Amino acid sequence: MASVPMLQFLNQYGLIQLGASHELIVPGRIVTKKVARPVAYLKNLLEGTSDEWPTKLIKATLPDQVVWDIDLRGKASLKIPGIITIGGGLRRAAKGTFSVSQVHARVFSLLELDEVNLRVRVEEWRGNPEAKRLYRQVRGKIVVQSTWYASELTLDLEAPRELDMSAEVPIKNITVAGEGEFKWTSKTTLKIKGNDKVPFAIQGWII
Repeated sequence: MASVPMLQFLNQYGLIQLGASHELIVPGRIVTKKVARPVAYLKNLLEGTSDEWPTKLIKATLPDQVVWDIDLRGKASLKIPGIITIGGGLRRAAKGTFSVSQVHARVFSLLELDEVNLRVRVEEWRGNPEAKRLYRQVRGKIVVQSTWYASELTLDLEAPRELDMSAEVPIKNITVAGEGEFKWTSKTTLKIKGNDKVPFAIQGWII
């Protein structure tokens, strides 16, 4: 399988990599631009309900393995929202290389909830005088159209020869997003899988 840089992958699929993430970020959620802080849910605004639209999890077909490098020089810890947090033990590592081999996406189950139709519904809703106050609160925010999860990947750590990074990094320091699993497959390679709850990226549009 060929490799494609993360930035190229994001651009190809029109994705926004998240600077902060959690399980509340789902299709239909309205979030702030910089840190993806949830501010409302679109269905609640348009229909006056308190429930959410149905969604489904699908496997994304990746023609290439997605890779990206993280410079670890001078750093002891690492945090990639929606993927992993390593709270120490990396001081002797120079670089980390993520290789994502499997990605899932959560999308709306109903075809009529595509971006075009939702934009039309938002325009109709904003024309209602009773919606003016709520519209001001969400104007300029992002409507999440789909959420993307790194379901299976490896982290390869570049370190001095013969250094056992699996011994340098205590297990208690490693947290995989979305209650995913991890295991060391070599002295410098960490395999991660099982996260389909906390996204690392989203597709979205601005109200």
